Amino acid sequence: MSTSCQSFIVAAASSGYKQPQLKFTNAASAGGDNLFYCAGPGGEQDAGGGVISFCDKATAGSASFKVWTGAAAPPEHSTVGGEVSFSDATSAGSARFIIYDTLGSDGDTFGNTVFHDTATADNATFTNVGGTVSDGDGGKIVFYDDASGGTAKVELFGNGELNIGDHCNGITIGSLCLSGGIISTQLGSNLTPLTVSGELSLDSTHASFSFWKNDQAGFAFDTPYTILTNANLSRFTSGQFSGNGIEGVAPSFTIVGDDLQVSFCRREQT
Repeated sequence: MSTSCQSFIVAAASSGYKQPQLKFTNAASAGGDNLFYCAGPGGEQDAGGGVISFCDKATAGSASFKVWTGAAAPPEHSTVGGEVSFSDATSAGSARFIIYDTLGSDGDTFGNTVFHDTATADNATFTNVGGTVSDGDGGKIVFYDDASGGTAKVELFGNGELNIGDHCNGITIGSLCLSGGIISTQLGSNLTPLTVSGELSLDSTHASFSFWKNDQAGFAFDTPYTILTNANLSRFTSGQFSGNGIEGVAPSFTIVGDDLQVSFCRREQT
């Protein structure tokens, strides 16, 4: 069997994970360390990007993936750039993913790696890049449904994003390195907190959260929400965390034991 590197380039303009150009099904594997996959557009000035899809019980193995998008504005109602999607009971294995941000002035397309259903990030490594275009979207990793984070390593640069706000509950990952980056989470009765079971490191001045509330899901002011749990949180201070306000009320952060909590206190402002 050949040990030389083999590359598979998926270059296209697509509209989502249900129309992939490359699809792994059943118990198929993307292969070992010598396999490289690229999901993106035909060229840097093109829109969108190709989609690689894992279905059934397929796995990404230990292959490497590059996920990126072009500079052209996407079709209306589409923000999909290059994408690698995992659905059903698939696994990212121990693969390595580099997920890039928008290149275009519209700032609203991005490379995307996404987990649906009960798919797992397993022991993979995800590097999300952002900051190429001012105010543009960063590369994203997104968890939906009851997908799991496993012991995955996530690295966020610039405004690269870890989005867990549409998950059905909390997510656990193995480690998180923040050199910038954004953690997007939902507040309310359908809280989606993040647990980091291993190393948590902050290599920038602060860690940023993007908060949103579902108006039907019991969000309350003057209520603390646990948004991050890690055994080493005592090494940090609450001033190292920031986030957007809700209805004009700024967030207030507190570290309680192993938990980072946020609240939006109206009482203090009246």
